[in-house]
Amino acid sequence: MSLFLDIRQSKRDSGLPNQITHKNHTSGQQIFRVLRRDPVPLVFLSLSAPNRSVQLWKLNSEGRQAIIAKSVRRLLPVINHIESELKIESFVFDFDGTLAVLRLDFAAMKLRLNALAANYFAPTPPRPFLPVLEWLAWLDERIRESTGDRTGEFRHKALAMISEMELQAARSGALFPFTRPLLKSLAEIGAKTAIITRNCEAAVRLVFPDISDYCSGFFPRDHVLSPKPDPAHLIHALDSIGAQLRTAIMIGDHPMDIQTGKAAGVMTAGVCSGSTCKEELVRAGADWVADDCQTLIEFLTTMESGDGCTRPVG
Repeated sequence: MSLFLDIRQSKRDSGLPNQITHKNHTSGQQIFRVLRRDPVPLVFLSLSAPNRSVQLWKLNSEGRQAIIAKSVRRLLPVINHIESELKIESFVFDFDGTLAVLRLDFAAMKLRLNALAANYFAPTPPRPFLPVLEWLAWLDERIRESTGDRTGEFRHKALAMISEMELQAARSGALFPFTRPLLKSLAEIGAKTAIITRNCEAAVRLVFPDISDYCSGFFPRDHVLSPKPDPAHLIHALDSIGAQLRTAIMIGDHPMDIQTGKAAGVMTAGVCSGSTCKEELVRAGADWVADDCQTLIEFLTTMESGDGCTRPVG
């Protein structure tokens, strides 16, 4: 395992870093941990186990790193202490791209929304500039303002169209091979789990029909008043499974998942198993970034640090 520390000094000039990042190597996989962030460039200290070699490196504005020095080993006890304080009891997962492969064409969805909206008002709707559900809401508001319609006809038709496209994608979708074993293993160690998604329930259950057997709670968009990134979606899920914010983590493959977790006040982790790269998830503010959920959960539930092993779960 490699651990990275930002070497910028604290206000008290104690000689200890004010930011901690770690990077885990397991069969070529990588995990980054960030406790506090500031604008680039960042400067980090790298301690690599088992030989505890130390390197100082920096990240420039293009996201590239360069080794700039070699330095001390005395910071390892600081890392050990911080990691021993970690405790995660509840895991909330996104679905598409996080636990399953679903190829949704969001650009096509928005074009179809525009085509539908064109039947209700003029001029032609502008080029979409929001995510699908938010774009639907924007169009619906403009239509209500311009026509005085209060029946919600456009919204009903638009949601039906989106759901049909989601079902179509679900028919060729599949869970990642690790999804069921991963959720089962978390249940076996006493962790609470929930799945929240902006997808509709029918599409998710088409891919994961036994979802209720593998998680403490399932909360698709049609079961909440306002889906993520509204933190109320996540908070509702945590409340429903009896979880506490301070020991919960939100895991997803999109910056929106990180935004949701941050707004709710929980820990966050990004996974690169969807369409978002590591750099985007780091920029979004993820506390951890891993290649996929399997790598992430293996690391979080058996976190090696220094001379021993700390277990943040339980």
